[in-house]
Amino acid sequence: MRLLPVLGVGLWAVPLLWNARARETPMSHAVLYVFGVWLLLVVAAGIMAVMIGRRNSDTGEPGEADGPATRF
Repeated sequence: MRLLPVLGVGLWAVPLLWNARARETPMSHAVLYVFGVWLLLVVAAGIMAVMIGRRNSDTGEPGEADGPATRF
């Protein structure tokens, strides 16, 4: 989950690598790509949050319902 922002930055940098001189890429394609990556990151973060929540409830670790965790 901690690497998800790094993956997002890497994927958002892809349109910068598109060669504009070789083939004109419409701005609409770049905008759709950026928002598609954003949607993918939101869905991935949601799925990971659910999976982490289930894992914590299975192991009996403190979660949001139990109050703040005091582990350091």
